[in-house]
Amino acid sequence: MVESSHFLTRRELLGVAGMAGVTALAGSAAGAVPQASPGRPRIACLVTYWAAPNSHADWILTKLLDGYWWQGAHTPSRIDVASVYIHQLDTSLLGQKICKAKQIPIYNTAGEALTLGGKDLAVDGVVIVGEHGNYPTDLKGHWLLPRWWMYQQVVRVFEQSKRSVPVFNDKHLSYNWDDAKWMFDKSRELKFPLTGGSSIPTYFRSPEIDLAADTPIRNSIVLGGAGDEGAIFHSVDVLQAFVERPAGIIASTVRLESLPPNRIPAALIAALEGRRS
Repeated sequence: MVESSHFLTRRELLGVAGMAGVTALAGSAAGAVPQASPGRPRIACLVTYWAAPNSHADWILTKLLDGYWWQGAHTPSRIDVASVYIHQLDTSLLGQKICKAKQIPIYNTAGEALTLGGKDLAVDGVVIVGEHGNYPTDLKGHWLLPRWWMYQQVVRVFEQSKRSVPVFNDKHLSYNWDDAKWMFDKSRELKFPLTGGSSIPTYFRSPEIDLAADTPIRNSIVLGGAGDEGAIFHSVDVLQAFVERPAGIIASTVRLESLPPNRIPAALIAALEGRRS
């Protein structure tokens, strides 16, 4: 049996670092090793690539390290980044410099980052940022980012330690459905909170449109300039932010379809008529 930390509410998740889902890691794990700062969870960060100006690792980890600014006010971080693993370390010069400046150890494997070089789990949460880096694509255009590969090493440490902690995964779980399903199923089997996604659902809207809780929704369409898998994910993110509300679901998404431009008019007509295209 694997011991698990308690589940947090969405509002609790948003409170620590200002990014949707990342702060699931604020939960304290039962039996965790002593923390560097009293009351501050220690986090292991596993990333593919850390550089500037557009890597998600830089966007997310800097908020965990230094907090963030919003409307002229600074919100400090409430966690400690205890360890880092960088898959493409040689080209992640910014990550190397930041970790050296802040005296954060970079480990050779994802498993060592979770155990802090020891034998058992030694952190209170895990952040996986498998976004960006020099990775190939398959024939369908899927970006073959190693999220599952890093995640399964996390699961291995949980199983060996007979204890688990919350995990945040940036963006979608995997480019492969079977791998993504395995990741989800493992979180249920080992009973640890698994969160993911992006900050889009909490972003400001212009104009500020919010649907009433009793709004009947049968079909929804989002138009987005989605040239790749990552942009498609964000388009779905925007759609779900409107039709699925944190405090009481308006509608549950049961089917998604990505359409090329020439099929959009017919889909719009079908949606208005209450039919599936």
